[in-house]
Amino acid sequence: MVKPNAKEVGARIRSLRKAKGFTMERFGLEIGGASKGCVSNWERGANIPNPVRLKRISDLTGVPVDELIYGKQSELQKYSTKQLLEELERRTHHEKDGN
Repeated sequence: MVKPNAKEVGARIRSLRKAKGFTMERFGLEIGGASKGCVSNWERGANIPNPVRLKRISDLTGVPVDELIYGKQSELQKYSTKQLLEELERRTHHEKDGN
């Protein structure tokens, strides 16, 4: 599977938190006691919430965990297509080099 982009995950979390009208502190409390600093780290892309917290964010916001991590299906499809094109490019260069 595609490795999640922490900055993109953070941007989605920030957007969802703000849409719900929560401060970082309140959001952390709502998902089981995460500190304001912890929420800030997620939103800045310093790290990604653990699976338990991702599930709690999903439950609170109504957004599936997969969408929290990878974005909407259309975004994931574009990313996957990009990966396929990069792999095709790599193989083309590999064949041209005679390997």
